[in-house]
Amino acid sequence: MITSNHPQDHLEDILEVTEAGEDPTEFKDEEAKQPAKPQKNPLFRDVEETGRWGELQRKEIYGVLICGTLFVILVAAIFFWISFSTTKESSEVPHARAKLDTVLGILQERNHTSIEMPSDMSFYTNVVDDESSPAYHRAMKWLLSDTLALHDEYFLRFVLSSLYFDLGGEAWKNSTNWLTGAKTCDWFGVECAFGNEHFQGLNLDNNHLMGTLPSTIGLLNNVSNIWLSDNALHGPIPGAAFAKLSKLAVLFVDNNRLSGTVPAELGNLSNLGKWRDGCIRYDGAIPMA
Repeated sequence: MITSNHPQDHLEDILEVTEAGEDPTEFKDEEAKQPAKPQKNPLFRDVEETGRWGELQRKEIYGVLICGTLFVILVAAIFFWISFSTTKESSEVPHARAKLDTVLGILQERNHTSIEMPSDMSFYTNVVDDESSPAYHRAMKWLLSDTLALHDEYFLRFVLSSLYFDLGGEAWKNSTNWLTGAKTCDWFGVECAFGNEHFQGLNLDNNHLMGTLPSTIGLLNNVSNIWLSDNALHGPIPGAAFAKLSKLAVLFVDNNRLSGTVPAELGNLSNLGKWRDGCIRYDGAIPMA
């Protein structure tokens, strides 16, 4: 279509478009509706056309992107490792530090120097769980893995588990609930009072106990009754250990292979003195203090 500046010619052009059934204003409207073509960032246009981004070559760009990605992955991995390590320590060994500190504190308070207990928690991780390791180290290793222990039971569970290892607990006739998450008062032979919450006695008569009576038995300071008859215990009664059991009233150790004489320390136990004739079964008499 030829246009001119002459009004008559312009009118003829309009008439020609109108006769053809076209609206001359539609062309202007369509042009107005067309969105403006976006202009590319010169840097990206350079990358697309020349392989450069400013002063950077395409390979340099890829290198920067790869290094940045690796850096982000490294930072995320470090963060995850730190979070996992903290969570792992708190979840695998709940209150482990509190357990160890509680035991060490009570041992120091009672001046029980015969037990050497390192304060480094990692030491117990490496304790060999057999007779080559001291029973109290094995007991602490178990306690640190005991996820259900209550704070008030930390020390009692440590002492009882140490006796378990010292007296051949793996071969006992009955060791129900020992070294499990069950409450201490639910362990076979453990006797409690006051609503089944306060330890007061240990009854392991005729239960295949073996070995010598360890000094750790003196850590049961609240015990009032001990029944260990009809087992395979041997050696002397540790007088220094029993001397610490001020509440001890009943002690049955007959029908074992114990040797020596009755230790003089038993004569200083005033509560046991009330029962010395009827409740002590031993080859000898309790010496008077």
